Amino acid sequence: MERTYIKNVTPGYCRVQGFVENFRNKRTMAFIVVKDITGKLQIPIEKEKHPEFTEMLDKLSIHSVVSFEGEVVASEYVKMGGKEMYPTSMTVESYAAA
Repeated sequence: MERTYIKNVTPGYCRVQGFVENFRNKRTMAFIVVKDITGKLQIPIEKEKHPEFTEMLDKLSIHSVVSFEGEVVASEYVKMGGKEMYPTSMTVESYAAA
C-alpha cells in the first residue's frame, strides 16, 4: 500500500509513516503521535486487541521511525486535525536511542 502524507489523510483505510513525536505507554492503552513533514496524527492502540504490538511498544522511544496501516476516523475529541488512526499493522523502521 502506498504511503499517505498526514495532511492528505481522510477517513478510511491508509498507510502513514513518520517519527514518533509523543508516546504514552499505559497498562491497557498506548498513544502515539506520529509526525511527518506535513503534520501530526494520533494513533491510539488497545493492547488487548493487538498483543503482537507489545514488544515493539516496549522498545519504542521518541524519534523512532514507524509505519502504520489502519482505519482513520474523524473524532471531535482529537485536537490534531480532528482525526486519529486505529491501526491494524505496525512496523518500526528504526528505533531511536532512548
